[in-house]
Amino acid sequence: MDSSRIAIHTATQELIDGLKDRIRHADGLECWAMAKHLPATSIQRGFDCVGRCWVATWDDVPTVVFGVTESAPGVGCPWMLATDDITEMRLSFVRASLKVIKDMLGEYPLLRNYVDTRNSISIRWLRWLGFELEEPQNYGLYKLPFHRFEMRRQNNV
Repeated sequence: MDSSRIAIHTATQELIDGLKDRIRHADGLECWAMAKHLPATSIQRGFDCVGRCWVATWDDVPTVVFGVTESAPGVGCPWMLATDDITEMRLSFVRASLKVIKDMLGEYPLLRNYVDTRNSISIRWLRWLGFELEEPQNYGLYKLPFHRFEMRRQNNV
């Protein structure tokens, strides 16, 4: 895998606009199941929230948007939406996102959110990064099965 093809950028409106209409079907289903939002709405809300937001580009094309917002004192809520191009860049993206997760844990001692059980690519990404996934529970607007996932800061972070 050529890691020089991937770059992680602090999100800008231009970068997120470059991927809003190309989000993977599974991520779109998750946005709808969780809050009845289209992916473009979820991305814009994530970008506009107080928190941090990044865009991964693959060959200079915006491909993945991800970020973290504070859901409670000391608790960060990480999120990610990707285009279908993530399958091409997946190993490079996982490696690049390890540093970002470490930065998130430097800011928040606990990272926690939910992932739709149908979203297999996101579930693999979370497991590879070291998040613990709980058994599915009904969650979101439509009470569909989601895994709650979390990661706690270790003393060495």
